[in-house]
Amino acid sequence: PRPASAAAAWLKAAAVPGPAQAPAFAELGAFFRDARGDGARALSCFRRCLELDPSEARAGAGAAGLLLLLGPAAAAAAGEGGDGSSRGGASRANSLAKRATERAPDSPWAWRALADACLAQARGGGGCGGGVGGGGSAPPAAEAAADAAAALVGLLRCSSLPSQGAPRAWSDLGDCYLVAGRPGSALRAFERCVELLEGGEEEERENREAPSVVPLPLLLRARALASAAAAALCCGDAVAAEAFALRAAREASEGIAHGDPSSSPTAAAAAASVAAVARAAAADAALRRGWG
Repeated sequence: PRPASAAAAWLKAAAVPGPAQAPAFAELGAFFRDARGDGARALSCFRRCLELDPSEARAGAGAAGLLLLLGPAAAAAAGEGGDGSSRGGASRANSLAKRATERAPDSPWAWRALADACLAQARGGGGCGGGVGGGGSAPPAAEAAADAAAALVGLLRCSSLPSQGAPRAWSDLGDCYLVAGRPGSALRAFERCVELLEGGEEEERENREAPSVVPLPLLLRARALASAAAAALCCGDAVAAEAFALRAAREASEGIAHGDPSSSPTAAAAAASVAAVARAAAADAALRRGWG
């Protein structure tokens, strides 16, 4: 929790126009959210920060996250409009992120938030209202996935995207392409994710020598390989699918062997799940290859 004395200093800085004003509002938003549990007031501070500087990542991610969590009444009390529906939070997060991409198109947080909002709307049973990817007659989930994919492409074009954020973006892009019915594009996205993660082998070796946790790059790579197997099967390439799946199972199992479930239970469970899915995909691909 942030001390009240620091909050007083941020309040003072927020009242003075200048380069410190936007960061002060971002800090105030984090204070009200984390120390006071006041989501509506935190959202107001984050929104004021974004009005001053739409590239401020802390405020952007904070505002989008709160909009996804707050109910329509709380969001409206913080100054956000909306239709008042059960999907109001995702719709408002979508609108906020979309405005930010227009004002600050090289802000990774905005494209990431826009993709997450589209996916939240897909889970809620609705599209993004003709968002980044346009409308059309596709089913709501496919339409929202296409919009999320367009947002992820925008994210990957950001020159300020941290290198460690690119593999996840490519993996998520592959997932969106699969839902949108584009398995060939999905396969290329998953392959790019794996390629980027293979470039960090020195860091991965350091992770292996660290305290016993499942190395996250290894886990993400195994998941991308398993997803690539599914995409290859959709493309009718059972040979490639089997190769991807066998490698995914091997790397996920390696992560399980390296990790200590008590120190990283979530990662260990995820690795076990990926390994099981990959083994099933490998068996499926082998059967299809035999039939072919």
